[in-house]
Amino acid sequence: KDKSFEASGVECYKLFRTFEVVNWCQFNGADVALANPFIVGRDEDKDGKPGNRPVTVSFSTQKGNNLYEDYIVLNSGARTRKEGPICTPASSSTTCPLSYTQAAGPAGYSQTYSPGFFQYTQVITVFDDVKPVISAEVVSEYCSLAGPVNVSQQASTSWLAANCTGNVSIPVSIADLCTPADLELTAYLRPFGGTGIKLPIAAGSIAAYPTLRLGMSALIYEGSGANALVSGTLPVGNHLLELRGKDGCGNADAIIKEISVVDCKAPAPTCISGIVVELMPHDGNGDGTIDDARMAVWANDYIASDAYDCSGPVKYSIHLSREPELAGDLSLIEQIERFVATGDMELGDLLDPAQSSEMLTCEDAGRTLMVVIAAWDAAGNGDYCTTFLVVQDNNRICNTNTGGPAIAGLIATEKGHTVENVEISLSGSHHRNLLTQMDGNYSFNNLEEGADYSITPMLDEDHDNGVTTFDLIEIGKHILGVKALGSPYKMIAADVDNNRSITSLDLIKIRRLILSVDKVFANNSSWRFVDASFKFPNTGNPWATSFPEIININDLAGTDLSGDFVAIKVGDVTLDAKANSLMTGSRSIEGTFQLEANNLELSVGEVTKVPFYAAQLQDVQGFQFTLGVDLSMVELVDIKYGVVQAEHFGRHYQDDG
Repeated sequence: KDKSFEASGVECYKLFRTFEVVNWCQFNGADVALANPFIVGRDEDKDGKPGNRPVTVSFSTQKGNNLYEDYIVLNSGARTRKEGPICTPASSSTTCPLSYTQAAGPAGYSQTYSPGFFQYTQVITVFDDVKPVISAEVVSEYCSLAGPVNVSQQASTSWLAANCTGNVSIPVSIADLCTPADLELTAYLRPFGGTGIKLPIAAGSIAAYPTLRLGMSALIYEGSGANALVSGTLPVGNHLLELRGKDGCGNADAIIKEISVVDCKAPAPTCISGIVVELMPHDGNGDGTIDDARMAVWANDYIASDAYDCSGPVKYSIHLSREPELAGDLSLIEQIERFVATGDMELGDLLDPAQSSEMLTCEDAGRTLMVVIAAWDAAGNGDYCTTFLVVQDNNRICNTNTGGPAIAGLIATEKGHTVENVEISLSGSHHRNLLTQMDGNYSFNNLEEGADYSITPMLDEDHDNGVTTFDLIEIGKHILGVKALGSPYKMIAADVDNNRSITSLDLIKIRRLILSVDKVFANNSSWRFVDASFKFPNTGNPWATSFPEIININDLAGTDLSGDFVAIKVGDVTLDAKANSLMTGSRSIEGTFQLEANNLELSVGEVTKVPFYAAQLQDVQGFQFTLGVDLSMVELVDIKYGVVQAEHFGRHYQDDG
């Protein structure tokens, strides 16, 4: 049993430790609660120095005067003391019991002690001049993940105070060997490393530092004793956490830890989706003669709205992702996607934050370039978006300043949509091939003066591009004489079987393509191209005479800019095919066509008919949709046709649901 007492001297405290010893050969355990133990003194040798020598305690029985008398013998140093008799029998025929109950001992027996039960109190004086150990688990950086705001909000201190903060969680502790249960730990915050103001952190919120531009949320000290947690939010910047501790002996210590809250959120740019740039004449040597064409494009040209970040104003850089010169090399965008997105590289390792503009030249004319726009804050965080740039040379400056003859042209639909990825073949004195970009332009430079050339366009992919039920309706009206297509190019598009006429067989082939029964138009290409300078003698019958799908140029003189073609998407008479990457789907919603079915409960193994109804059939000229079936739940056994017959169904993907 220990009892602690405050000390009056230089010692920290005194500990009274009591030992109780039982000799079970003499003492009955049931008596412990009632018996008075024999107290072994701390100064048995009577030298006035308690506890300076050990004491040996023994139990002795001696025979004298025909009586058995029990004694306790204490030996300390050179002094021996005998305490007794413990038991004096009333007669020689009576012996002392080995143990007895104090309150009910036999008559004539000593009532002072209970034999075999001893008690000794040790006094321990504790001296402690060792400071407690204080620790705090502070990580190197705490992140603020607030995103950028519109630059018009940069003066809003309320936004900065609410968002430009980082969550801080710091386990703290104090340890001491002598007084582990009597420890004090107090935490203070020095905002932005200030030395003059300390904010105490208690079990609750701290008051906001009144002069902070960003304001301050609460830090909370949770816990007691040796372990606690300091947590809350702090603004971006470097702060100091001061911890002061004291043990039960009055030893005190303090540590200071730096808390660094940094801006970790990159400002994601909001970019315009593509721009078109026209190259302008450029006199490189100042002699008054146009040498080539150039145009600078700036990163800010692509920013839809400027942003303000926790680290201040955001800066932007621009980077063109041109095709790599060597096969197998990665373009800039491919490098970013491979290395930056996976964390192998930082964005700043690939992009120069200071590159605010790019210069376009004739080498870029007619091309669509992918563009990387990067946003950077003052903390070095960067993020990017991708967009594109269409480089045009409508004034044909580049073609007329190539140093040799050239042939150039434009591929576009009758509606003016430029066609991308058309393979243009040049044959004659030179043989070359190229693909049109999004602007539909092409040019062959440095050709031979006076030579003969032929230009042939070709694009034969995605036969179902732009082909819908609406085209079936419009072609059907033309066949029935209800409404003519009104354009020789549309009539060529309607002749999908390429037999120089428009019949119901064309409707059948279009329907088979829509239903995925056929993948291509068997006797036709996906696109056809007619010389834009050709005038149809009979616009109601484009097959009255042959129309040119090749442009022949004889005796080339200088630059010939007459290589334009009108592009025709076969099967698409409504002109809604996607001709280039700039175009989006043209479908619109003008109402709802309701297809109804009864709500049926299906049973396992049972074949159930599910009728479909449409009350609005008389109000629509045609409809097209996809019906999905969950094959994990049901099996489509058969289709019983009604108003809609078998030829209107495409079952090519039925096994896929």
